[in-house]
Amino acid sequence: MSLLDNHLSRDFSEYKVLSAEKLAILNQDLPSEAFKQHPSKSFLTTINAAFIYPVLNDVFGVGGWILDASAQKTGVRESEKSGESILAKVEFFAPEYGIYRMAYGGNNNPDTGDAYKGAVTDAFTKICSTFMDGVGKVWRNEIGKTKEAPVATKKWLTTMSPEWSTITEKYKSVEDVKKDYSIANSTSIELVKLFSK
Repeated sequence: MSLLDNHLSRDFSEYKVLSAEKLAILNQDLPSEAFKQHPSKSFLTTINAAFIYPVLNDVFGVGGWILDASAQKTGVRESEKSGESILAKVEFFAPEYGIYRMAYGGNNNPDTGDAYKGAVTDAFTKICSTFMDGVGKVWRNEIGKTKEAPVATKKWLTTMSPEWSTITEKYKSVEDVKKDYSIANSTSIELVKLFSK
């Protein structure tokens, strides 16, 4: 059964409604590190999907959302420096909340594996732009799509941030950290562990 068939086969009254807190998480800006100038089209901005996953996990839960992708070569090459175009169809489904989205994405990276990954990421970020305001701003030209990186109101802290290893030297509690950083719930849990040592 496809994700769309699964979605349509359910009784819509069984779906949960997103709380105000979860909507606020979806609508927050992504950190500036999530954006990068497109390598071949300087007027565009790429979005690193790795910064989207923690947000989706915080809102829908780990395993609470599904991504299904199928991709194919189209056989078209735009130039000698590009590879064959890859077209990806990506479906997103959050079963508990009945959120279903589908989009197509493309990529023509000379490395075939990177082209497949890029096509899926392109479609995935298009999908997320329909319900995540921080991603939608890029697609609406409100941030990014320039040579300058978008500016976030607060820098995001993750376990991969360079300052993570020394965070307890500067701060005494999770609340202190939140004054200077945006933090996903999963990172907050890791901070609690750090401060309780």
